[in-house]
Amino acid sequence: MKNIILTSFCIIALLSLPGCFDSEKVYPEMSDDMPASPECEGVDVPKEKSIPLLIASDETLVQYYSILGKDGETVCGKIPYKDINRNGEMDSYEDWRLSADERAEALVSDEIFNKDLKAALMINVNLYSPIWYETVWEIEENALDMGIRLFKTQENKDYPIDNVYPADRGDHYNSLQVAAESAQLALPALVSSEMLPAYPNTANGMTEFPGMSGLGAASYSELPLAKYMAGDIAADLSAVGVRLVFGPQADLSTELRWKEAENLLGEDPVMVANQIYEMVEGFQGGTTLKKSGVAAAVKSFPGAGPQKNGIDSRSAISTHRLAYGTTDKLRSHMKPFELAISAGASAIVAAHGIPECPGIEEVPVSYNEYLLKDVLREDIGFDGLVFSDRDALESGTEMGVTAGTFAEKASAMVLAGCDVINGVNLMPKGVEVESGDDIQPEVGDIISAIGDLDSDLVDASAKRIIKVMIQLGLFENPYIVDSHNKINGTTARIYAGRGMYGYLTMQDQLVLLKNTKKNGLASLPLDPGVPYERVSTLFYVQDDSERFDFDYENPEVVSYSMGTWNSQVWGNYVEADGEYSNLQTAEGEGLTKFEGEQLEDAQKLFSNVILHFVDAPEPAEDEASSGTAGILSYYYDLDAGVSGGSSAENAAILEKVRYNAELASGSEDTLYVVLVSMKKPAYVLDEIYDLADAVILHWGTTTEDLLTVLFNDGYKNTTGSLPVGLPSSNQDVEEGDSALPSFYDPERDEPWKERGYDARMPALQR
Repeated sequence: MKNIILTSFCIIALLSLPGCFDSEKVYPEMSDDMPASPECEGVDVPKEKSIPLLIASDETLVQYYSILGKDGETVCGKIPYKDINRNGEMDSYEDWRLSADERAEALVSDEIFNKDLKAALMINVNLYSPIWYETVWEIEENALDMGIRLFKTQENKDYPIDNVYPADRGDHYNSLQVAAESAQLALPALVSSEMLPAYPNTANGMTEFPGMSGLGAASYSELPLAKYMAGDIAADLSAVGVRLVFGPQADLSTELRWKEAENLLGEDPVMVANQIYEMVEGFQGGTTLKKSGVAAAVKSFPGAGPQKNGIDSRSAISTHRLAYGTTDKLRSHMKPFELAISAGASAIVAAHGIPECPGIEEVPVSYNEYLLKDVLREDIGFDGLVFSDRDALESGTEMGVTAGTFAEKASAMVLAGCDVINGVNLMPKGVEVESGDDIQPEVGDIISAIGDLDSDLVDASAKRIIKVMIQLGLFENPYIVDSHNKINGTTARIYAGRGMYGYLTMQDQLVLLKNTKKNGLASLPLDPGVPYERVSTLFYVQDDSERFDFDYENPEVVSYSMGTWNSQVWGNYVEADGEYSNLQTAEGEGLTKFEGEQLEDAQKLFSNVILHFVDAPEPAEDEASSGTAGILSYYYDLDAGVSGGSSAENAAILEKVRYNAELASGSEDTLYVVLVSMKKPAYVLDEIYDLADAVILHWGTTTEDLLTVLFNDGYKNTTGSLPVGLPSSNQDVEEGDSALPSFYDPERDEPWKERGYDARMPALQR
């Protein structure tokens, strides 16, 4: 039997050259080699196919347990196990035949798992970029030596560090596991992350998909899509070693000015609850966490949607309040969490902010015993992991928390009901991190303070953490391996980015708001001409959307848009009452070469379609929202009279819409189609809706996906539905209740603004 071996070279080079590991699968010595014996009749000996894959970096960790016959002496078979405590015996928590609950209970009860190790397990440390190897390993070695095993990667931010691709992350992850496994108690590391960022900021090498509001739009009428897309994300995260995701975000989008609104599925409690249920199943592999899944930590309980005045509760200018207002409203925000728990969610993350609701103590949720224990544990019946908010350790004192030191704050959160203190920064002093923080908590003091708490309380939290690790199969194999079961993080480049549902969602999310009939036919779908690959229709593309970033070099785009970007246009240019026309004679008399502004106008007029990509409006300084200077509005301020800043930029975009609409209105053959990138879930779009021939909304997509739908390629129709109601004015937003959804007004008779609106294109006759 050849056990898994890590070469001495790799041991020496571990901290500087991740990725040099070599291993082989451990094949158990099965009972086939044992002589038949009456003593073995009826004795349960596992078959090879039922034995999990065991991968270790140290050959001494793999041992064999003899299964004895009825006489207690005859060896009927042997099974392999990982000797986590290195004592040469198979303890209950090393026996993969037992349930995760039984194994976790056994480990927590073992003296080797002392109070300091349990306390250290309850800290989730921020893990920074693998390109900073020397700095990272200084941090990680110290953390691992203290018993810390929970790490949160920072690579899934909206703007990932350049050149950190799946292979780099996979090697770094395997290095972390080897270091963790070298301890006396060889507990694996559990790496977590936020959700992957949406297109176009998707992390390098990962599957692309739209913002969560886009998924909300796509799955509104196609609910399983939420599960399938979550499965794709889980596969990408697993490929780089991330086994717990802080998501999905179950907050309701009831406050449109909140900067996190673009990460939310929608505003309807029932619809969002159903979508969250599907996503939890997609992440975890079913209603119970599978070894092939990723543990879902649903956030942010009890619902962070109603940020007061739309200002994030972390902001210094905010009231730090979650404006529920009444118990009934609070309960509606908890519905998605209740369904997430029924779907088997492994973890819940506490919201940042103070609940503003009668009868509830005004302290941040991570310190709020009533919400975490009485409501979450007792009323709802959740027995999984509870993470504190990621910033709760750094803040809190100014928001009604009496604890002052990091150790005191951590103890207070555990006493309130948190199992894990989340988002602890261990950057060395003097190293500037992206947030600008330079905080290095005395983690030893935190561990000691938690360890001194009631042992039953600490044991319960440690057991929940260990249970998730066991369910994920990390006790048997914490590594990324290749097809030959060798430890090899570079294989992450093969397995990541293979999902198809993210791409599908970028098509299915599109919401058709308007489709005017022009010249007797609906504007959309567009007619690509015959044959399909050689487009006869001419287009003028105006891109005012940085988020969309229309790709002029993409050959697939050019195939759709032949003739659009000629450096010059020949035709008869007539300026009379602002009209432009192509009046050349059959003999070509009167041709004029257009240049400059005339060229741009002629290109638009001579095109069959003007495609105008409009980015989401920029946030505008808005003192009217609550009388506090500096508050940001995230809805369209279309007042053309304002000057300076983003309000003027938004007004300038609207002026382009007006100008294009006026040009197109002079020709029955020219369609004006506006495509709005909805960075936030809702804007005042009335004027755009009135002026354009057709209006489509999206939450991040590619040129190819968008044009596939516009041309009804393969009869691909728009299937998205509005995930939130659209406001009719800025006043709608400012005067609305932060805890209540929508702007429904039965008297306004504008169905295109109502949540769930789902216009469809007619079939294109070919």
